[in-house]
Amino acid sequence: MKFKIDYKVGDYFSGVLLETFKEKGINRPRVRAMEIFSDCIRVEFPRSLREDNPIGTQFRASVKVAQKTSKKTGKIIGVPYLIATDSSIELVSNYSPIIKNLQKKLNQYTNKRHSDSEIGKFYERQIRYLYEKDGWRVVPYGIFKGKSDLGRDLICTKGRQVLIIQAKNWSKHSTIYEKHIMQLAGTMLYYIFKNNKFPKGVFITTTKLSDRAKDVAKKLHIQHRYIELNKKFPMIKCNINRKGKKLFFLPFDKFYDHVHIEIHRGEFYTNSIKECLKKGFKYVGKR
Repeated sequence: MKFKIDYKVGDYFSGVLLETFKEKGINRPRVRAMEIFSDCIRVEFPRSLREDNPIGTQFRASVKVAQKTSKKTGKIIGVPYLIATDSSIELVSNYSPIIKNLQKKLNQYTNKRHSDSEIGKFYERQIRYLYEKDGWRVVPYGIFKGKSDLGRDLICTKGRQVLIIQAKNWSKHSTIYEKHIMQLAGTMLYYIFKNNKFPKGVFITTTKLSDRAKDVAKKLHIQHRYIELNKKFPMIKCNINRKGKKLFFLPFDKFYDHVHIEIHRGEFYTNSIKECLKKGFKYVGKR
């Protein structure tokens, strides 16, 4: 085995650049030295850091040259290897080509031309983000039920409070009339009969209400909010599951809309995959 430097067993080297990689025929990620030593020298490295970060993640660490010997005979076994000192390990980058490609796909997804139905889903997800950020637990009822949503796009709960939200991403030249407010009032009434809970109604839109619609909303105690569509809202979900695993989800993943974000648990939304990785979140894939 050819080395780039002279060394002896017991030598320490500080700040050595290390990288996770996949070796053919071996399932678990391994770690190799990217400088000073030959990249074929084995590195003993914490398993959790190897497995919780994508292939290509780089670290710097102090390493010690070690050599296994027989306890009985003292005979040397195998070749020298490196031991990374746990307390010295620092993450340099886990922004691998695979992750860079995901960020590119996310940007393309955000910037592409969407159909009307996709834009509607975009808007409902944006509203969900705003309410979850404010501590509400949100069920995207409209996305789950489609045309059978009973006029409920989002159902939000916080303690004993319940909100039923209707979200309309319409042209600024359109007008919301009283019939749309009455539809929300009707589904609120049906919710009361079915659940024995008294929700508040919120009508969120990108356009104006007619004078009569405003009057009806006021008399029925339905809140009206004007919120513009923002296709740049933070849509990556960083979630901690019940087993304590930190996972992040992208809007084109299969179970994206099933994932709740609870701010008080350290979960959050972001637009940066790099931020997810820096905070220890791992990508789950489309599944």
